Amino acid sequence: ARRCRVRLDRIHLDRDAGGIGIPVVVAGPKRGPAARSRYATFLEVPDLYRSTTEWAPALCEWGAGQSLRPVLFASEDAALLAAEKHHNALAKQFVKPYPAPDVVLNVIDKRRLYEAAERLGVGVPRSREVTDADDLEGLAASGWLVKPSVRYRLDEEGGITTFLQATGATKAIGGDPTRAVREVLAAGFPAILQEAVP
Repeated sequence: ARRCRVRLDRIHLDRDAGGIGIPVVVAGPKRGPAARSRYATFLEVPDLYRSTTEWAPALCEWGAGQSLRPVLFASEDAALLAAEKHHNALAKQFVKPYPAPDVVLNVIDKRRLYEAAERLGVGVPRSREVTDADDLEGLAASGWLVKPSVRYRLDEEGGITTFLQATGATKAIGGDPTRAVREVLAAGFPAILQEAVP
């Protein structure tokens, strides 16, 4: 028997694994482009953005019914965050090919990621966390971006809130850094001031 891979989205793995005969199951609340691949089967599960506490048991129930533990491949930060939160339950039913708990948080939180990169001598743009927008009064707008340290966060209802949903911005906000920090903090995300690299 071949081990099945459960892909939470994206299409490349569908072709790569499915094309050589490895069953690929794309799990999500609705059938997206990856689930339409001839190499994939669609598995409807609750939307992790609405409730990770409904999403994880649904995946576990499906995983428990498989003859081999499927590989759970989370292909976006939100899915990594949800899989991290429900690591113990998911690990009983799935092989998880990404790092152990807490390592994921060090990768998706830019504060931790940039600190680790600097410790290893890997070049990263100058950046620092800002907890009070007033600390930036008078800072020239050019040359700086403000971004959240994480683009996804668990919300009070057990779902996931995205930076895009909260602010309309995808990754960063340019212009007046003081205004941008206020916007990021008001949306409930930690803010980073980062040197804009052309």
